[in-house]
Amino acid sequence: MIAIEQNHLNYSCEYNIIRDINIVHRQNAIKSDIMKIAKFVPENEILQEIANRLAKSRKAQGYTQTEFADKAGIGVATLRRIEGGKDGQFETWLKILKALDRAPAIDALLPEQFISSKADSLAGKSRQHKKRPFSSPMVWED
Repeated sequence: MIAIEQNHLNYSCEYNIIRDINIVHRQNAIKSDIMKIAKFVPENEILQEIANRLAKSRKAQGYTQTEFADKAGIGVATLRRIEGGKDGQFETWLKILKALDRAPAIDALLPEQFISSKADSLAGKSRQHKKRPFSSPMVWED
């Protein structure tokens, strides 16, 4: 009877461990689906990520590729190419963002009011340097 209970406890512990591992794997899979677009990510990966986001946004708004291409004023083949992660012209991207009602995102790319310490210094607001106290020259003695 004790051996049966011990086997049951071992099975229960193994089950809990496997369940916990599966939960961690699912959480990691969800995290890996979210991509941060950062400075060091290769351009082709950024294009693919933006293409995926575009397709998700289009589908979330209930548009087929044909309907959305018509709304954006672009060709269906162009939309398919862009959603496939291929490079598109900037003007085409502007049309797409406007059709998705994302015009504020266009403005956020390069805001009109850009604050920069370098811009401040170019405008005449240079940093004040601390003056070092004058010290007498060093004398070497023999």
